[in-house]
Amino acid sequence: MRSIASWMPGLVVLAVSTVFAADSSLSKALSADGDHSYPYLTTPCRVTLLSANDGEIRFLHTRDGTRQEPVPDSITVIRLGPDHPPVSKTIAGTVPSTIYGAPHIVISADGRFGFVTNHSWRYQSAATQQQPPAEHLPNLLTVIDLAADDLSVLDQVKLPAEPWMVDLHPDGQKVIVAVGAGFHVYSVETGRVKLASEAKAPNRVTSFDVSPRGDRIVCVTVQFDGVASGEPHSNPEFHLFSLSGDRINHLHRINAVDDAAPIERLFSPRISPDGKRAIVLQDWGIGGKGTRDDVLIADLEREVPAITERVRQVADGLEGLAFHPSGRFAVISCLEKGADVVTTSHLAVIDLATRPARLVSHIPIEPIPEGIEFTPDGSKLFVGTTLANHIVVFDVDGFMLGRSPFVLPTGHAPSALALWSEHVAPGTR
Repeated sequence: MRSIASWMPGLVVLAVSTVFAADSSLSKALSADGDHSYPYLTTPCRVTLLSANDGEIRFLHTRDGTRQEPVPDSITVIRLGPDHPPVSKTIAGTVPSTIYGAPHIVISADGRFGFVTNHSWRYQSAATQQQPPAEHLPNLLTVIDLAADDLSVLDQVKLPAEPWMVDLHPDGQKVIVAVGAGFHVYSVETGRVKLASEAKAPNRVTSFDVSPRGDRIVCVTVQFDGVASGEPHSNPEFHLFSLSGDRINHLHRINAVDDAAPIERLFSPRISPDGKRAIVLQDWGIGGKGTRDDVLIADLEREVPAITERVRQVADGLEGLAFHPSGRFAVISCLEKGADVVTTSHLAVIDLATRPARLVSHIPIEPIPEGIEFTPDGSKLFVGTTLANHIVVFDVDGFMLGRSPFVLPTGHAPSALALWSEHVAPGTR
């Protein structure tokens, strides 16, 4: 990690490309001699992006309110590098995924395996009476061979309850999955998944994050009240767990101090690069309400960690967030509207170098921004935009996000994003 003050000017623009030894089409693309005078997206080192795309969105929401048939869920893998144009591949119909939940999936620390969860929960209302296809609904953890030309599925584990999210274990090879009211830790041996341990949580875990220190987990738990009422959950709580090897143990609930209360419908937490703070969003990623939601910040260094700061009225619908590797600021993807309305969404920049933290800017982006990740050196930011079917790229200069003229097309409706870089050491993100 380097500080903002040490960034070099004139950073190279990202280029999408991933080198799979088994991918002959990629090998040909990278070895082809041609005219290099054409501008294209590059990165200082090799980068892989994995996008999980929810084809169900196509029939849930359209511009004029009419329905279209869903398309198969898909995955897109994009390879970036310093000396070739972006190289990507989209495979449909092999990996179920859903937009409902925090927009995070993971790649193993060696870049070999991708992990995507899918769950069966769907919001039901008068406007969405049509049921999605059965193949969109299993509770699954899917392991993808990122070194294969066809991005083949190595294993799919059927789970006993909804797996709302997956995160990388500190060892860089195992994964931690939120399964119902608890966690499962899985190891991967020759592409096959093996259950390493289980842990219980006070209630259903809908989103969580593993500390970069590798010793703690923060998570949001809720009580599901059913879908018919239009209110999918109640009793939101924020909890802290310890992590030692494969053992996960509950420590305590994280409450808010007076000025930071109340806690309402928490969503999509992430822990800062130094492990000292956590950001958790309000209102479960629901936009289009006509009200603006707050961002909560927890101090994990206190003797009893607590939510101590509240950044008010950031946006109508807070979906995902990423800390800059410096830890000095975070960027939040803001829906502004529901997916049924085509409009401009935004990114919000939160200054964490001040106490209390403050909202400093909004940047327009295509609707609706979901997965969001920085490169480990902090020079680039990637944001998947669901209704635009592509990933937007930003160059980072201080607190400024300068939009690249290039985008990275994906399959239909990118809903979650993972990033791997050759500069990331095993056990780090």
